[in-house]
Amino acid sequence: MSRLRGRAWLALLGASLLAAAAGVFAITYHASPGRSQLGVPLVGRIGDPVQAADKTLSRELRSQQLSVQYVACVRNGRTYHGHPVIRCNVNFGDPHVVAYCSVISAGRLVTSHQDPSIPCEPDLVGSKPILFPPSG
Repeated sequence: MSRLRGRAWLALLGASLLAAAAGVFAITYHASPGRSQLGVPLVGRIGDPVQAADKTLSRELRSQQLSVQYVACVRNGRTYHGHPVIRCNVNFGDPHVVAYCSVISAGRLVTSHQDPSIPCEPDLVGSKPILFPPSG
């Protein structure tokens, strides 16, 4: 009988931890009145999330007077709290390329530079394999 109570206690503890984590996420992504939201509003009327991320990030970086040569965005197959992660490589020239991983939440683009918990490890998404000519 005590084994059953122990399992019930563990299940309750697990559910409590999950609820607490969900609460932290809700506070982070849905700002309270008087608090600013993370990210920037999406450029309007773009249905494709990858294109919306590309245009929005490009606009935001240029508004900060940064010398952006180009922005190239792709889905990298990862998710963050249920949102697909979109990886954008931003070329600032000389070559100086910086990765911005982002999610779209509540009509806003939130990047890994604004929220470092968004995963942005190196990946091979968008790269092409090197093809060698046949030997012989």
